[in-house]
Amino acid sequence: MLTIGVVERINQDRIAIWVEEQSAYTVIALQSTAQIEQGDVMCWRDRSSTGSCNYWNATKGWNAEVSVQAQDVAIDLLGQHLNW
Repeated sequence: MLTIGVVERINQDRIAIWVEEQSAYTVIALQSTAQIEQGDVMCWRDRSSTGSCNYWNATKGWNAEVSVQAQDVAIDLLGQHLNW
């Protein structure tokens, strides 16, 4: 099953993607020089995995290897995951 989310917050090397279906965030770190911005639509296959995964930026049309830091992060815990 394909998971779809929208980039909402970016802090240095960590990116928070809002996943409406889960009503929670997925936090990733890019492992490439691919450009990402707030509002970009991101897609990936395994919504429960952590570690190295392939994500597709549907807005910009690129695939990139990312490091999944956390899944199903509630908004009140997001600051901890983004090192705020």
